[in-house]
Amino acid sequence: MSTISALPFPAQATSPQAALPDASRAKDKAAAAKVAKEYEGVFLQEMLGHMFKGLSTDGLFGGGHSEEIYRSLLLKEYANGLSDRGGLGISKALQSEIMRLQEASK
Repeated sequence: MSTISALPFPAQATSPQAALPDASRAKDKAAAAKVAKEYEGVFLQEMLGHMFKGLSTDGLFGGGHSEEIYRSLLLKEYANGLSDRGGLGISKALQSEIMRLQEASK
């Protein structure tokens, strides 16, 4: 008999480092902006993860293995939302650097 905990959940299978966007696919300004925004989202997700690590969630409706999984999904959505709304300004700097490197490689 199989158990639910034996299922491979995407939140556990990949690390944020494995999810980093590939800057080499950014061939124009729009693609560079997309890659830079994705990178900022991953960066924010890491930062938010460290902020939420120390929170205690024990109680009637908290804690457990499922909360760990759903918290990582929630943090990913928080990070994407923050990045969509301007984030920390990292994406603008990354976008200009990606474009500079693309021009230098021509």
